[in-house]
Amino acid sequence: MGLETIGGWLLNLLIFAIQGVMVYGFGRLLYVGGGITIPNPFQPGWPTLYAAYRVEQGIPRMESISTLIGMVTYRDLVDIGFDEHDLLLRKNFMGTKIVRIPYADIRVIQLPKENTVLRIKVRTDGIFTMGGVKVSLQNKQATTLLACLGQ
Repeated sequence: MGLETIGGWLLNLLIFAIQGVMVYGFGRLLYVGGGITIPNPFQPGWPTLYAAYRVEQGIPRMESISTLIGMVTYRDLVDIGFDEHDLLLRKNFMGTKIVRIPYADIRVIQLPKENTVLRIKVRTDGIFTMGGVKVSLQNKQATTLLACLGQ
């Protein structure tokens, strides 16, 4: 079916419309997610946090999370806990290293938010800096941290 018939013309119009919706949806997802970020291999990460805030004793009542610390994504390999004055993080990969970060050293870069793209809810993580290291926390943990920070 070519463009000679009305059916061929309508079919091509339908295909073009579907492609347009897909391009729009992809563009919206990029916009909502903060755009395309180029990873910086020299960006500080877990070793910087550990050197500045390490703790030797065990801390109870922590929950496993997936997070982005520096340039590395840890999928269910980091435990998080909230103390009266500090945020506690424990890395469960290649040893159990615990850091205790005072809330005074934590800065908010981006609040967690929820947007709708083509009627699909898309949640973006909260992004914080802790001792010069970018840490991305999922909605639940970011909201708890914001409550502890008093924001």
